[in-house]
Amino acid sequence: MSEKQPSFSQIVDMASKMQSRIDQLHTKEDQIKATGQSNNRTVTATANGQLRIESINIESDQPVDMLCSSIVEACNHALKSVELTLKQELLALSNVREDLNE
Repeated sequence: MSEKQPSFSQIVDMASKMQSRIDQLHTKEDQIKATGQSNNRTVTATANGQLRIESINIESDQPVDMLCSSIVEACNHALKSVELTLKQELLALSNVREDLNE
């Protein structure tokens, strides 16, 4: 047996809820921040929900070539953490249809 198709008003309601959640996600993007560290913990980088590095803190007297590697590691860890948070927020958006049944 096939699932009952939503009515036009239900589709409009779903679209409205989706738009509301998208707006919420955009607001959250501005608030999301994540910090990552290099493997040797000498460099810390902070990224935001726009996938931009906001700050880098260096506590090291490493040679420049090793320091550059640590900076890249810290930035990549921070960006990966932000991406994971954004994916979780987007996953929550996909639940609009289930919300109709509430």
